[in-house]
Amino acid sequence: MSSGETASSHAPFDRDIRHGGAYRYTDGTRFSARIANERYSDMILSAADFTGKNVVDIGAGDGTYTAEIARRSSAATVLGIEPSPEAAARAGVRYAAEAPRLQFRHGISGDLLREVRRFDIAVYRGVIHHVPDARAELRSALRLASTVIILEPNGLNLLMKTVERLSRYHREHGERSYRPSTLARWVREAGGTDIRVRPFGLVPYFCPDWVARTGRLLEPLVEQIPLARLAACGQYLMVAQGRPA
Repeated sequence: MSSGETASSHAPFDRDIRHGGAYRYTDGTRFSARIANERYSDMILSAADFTGKNVVDIGAGDGTYTAEIARRSSAATVLGIEPSPEAAARAGVRYAAEAPRLQFRHGISGDLLREVRRFDIAVYRGVIHHVPDARAELRSALRLASTVIILEPNGLNLLMKTVERLSRYHREHGERSYRPSTLARWVREAGGTDIRVRPFGLVPYFCPDWVARTGRLLEPLVEQIPLARLAACGQYLMVAQGRPA
């Protein structure tokens, strides 16, 4: 979760922490969530050169994927910042052994800007669609880091839009999606340059194992077909260059 979120918006995620010790899609119990998240991490880590960079993960959640950035890259520092106090505390305790290169704190991107903190890379993994004012958050992101990596659900995917309305989990957790063109326009308006967008992924978080296996097999083919990937892929990765203040 992220900077603009209210206490009510992260309340469902806090319940996940209290009841299960982790978010429902990071606890490792669901095959579909495991392989989907592996792909998300691969996409993020291949989007930029993390070597020697100072990285901030905005909306770090329970810390699972912030810690993965630290483990799998040669970043100089990785900071996870999270507006949910319960999630930030859980992340700090669970991943304390990986400090000092990896740190967590409770807060929002605005706190970092007020402290005149600047980073080489800012990661927004499934965060922008949770904030009340996405455009304001994008303006903050582009002031905060030289390179901004955004991973979001694909608002052009009809299955995704249907699941958002029918899935109890998605309704309770405020899940929604934007079209890639809409998000790219907002990034340009916020001052972002060199915007690159790549739709990817055919494996939903909470689907039967056979669906997940089939989706994983079909991904390489579908992602090579421009119109098919734009409509069928469930996620997209966007990378933009910012203008740190």
